[in-house]
Amino acid sequence: ILKQHPAVEQAIIYGSRAKGTHRRGSDIDLTLVGQHLSYDDLLQIRKEFHESLIPYIVDVSIYDDIEDVAVRDHIKQRGQVLYNRSQHVVAEDVGRPNASCP
Repeated sequence: ILKQHPAVEQAIIYGSRAKGTHRRGSDIDLTLVGQHLSYDDLLQIRKEFHESLIPYIVDVSIYDDIEDVAVRDHIKQRGQVLYNRSQHVVAEDVGRPNASCP
């Protein structure tokens, strides 16, 4: 899904799944990074995740639109890079040293 959207430079998982404290049925908190991301991009990506076969609810946001400083700090400190367009990092590379958050 993310590869199909050129404006997405990076996607970061945060929250309980990034901390390893998730429970059965926990959603996936995912924030997107990209200079040219628009609200229309966000809506389309949300729709694609909703229509996908992924068995979880994916709560997608744009990092630059997050106003809560505590959430932004959590993402910087605990976030796991799921996708990085420039480094071709995809899920299996989550947590590797060169997969850094904004």
